[in-house]
Amino acid sequence: MSDIVPLEPSIIVIFGITGDLSKRYLLPALYHLIKVGLLDSQSLIIGVSRQQISSEELVTGIDLHHGEDTEAGDTEVTLQFKKQIRMVQLDLDSLDDYKKLNQTLESIEAEKGRCMNRLFYLSVPPKVYNSIIQLIGQAGLNENCSHGAAASRLLVEKPFG
Repeated sequence: MSDIVPLEPSIIVIFGITGDLSKRYLLPALYHLIKVGLLDSQSLIIGVSRQQISSEELVTGIDLHHGEDTEAGDTEVTLQFKKQIRMVQLDLDSLDDYKKLNQTLESIEAEKGRCMNRLFYLSVPPKVYNSIIQLIGQAGLNENCSHGAAASRLLVEKPFG
């Protein structure tokens, strides 16, 4: 595994992080990226939820080790995973809340001393895509840092079923 090069430090903002698909697939996948060294230790996962929930409450009950033998290092990786998650309560229809989220991301970048790539992951029903995307733009969340050295991207989870 010495050939593995971690991705640049990023902020992954997940709308709908408390949903079933996030808990069953997305969060375990991010855990495994940390485990194999692909997610930079400076990267953060920002969970967006309408309800007040801590990162500890979010991770409780999720099978992060699904399909693998438990190893001694899993506890350390799980602790690292929990350190890299921060939760934000947000009303999906409130521009002010999106502006607060933008301030949160800017303060993270100031804390880290660098611009960070931003990925906005929509793990929400399709009927709210348009509203979220418009408010992301109106709040300036999609804009690069002041020196423009980072990129913002949007990923829409297409639900099947």
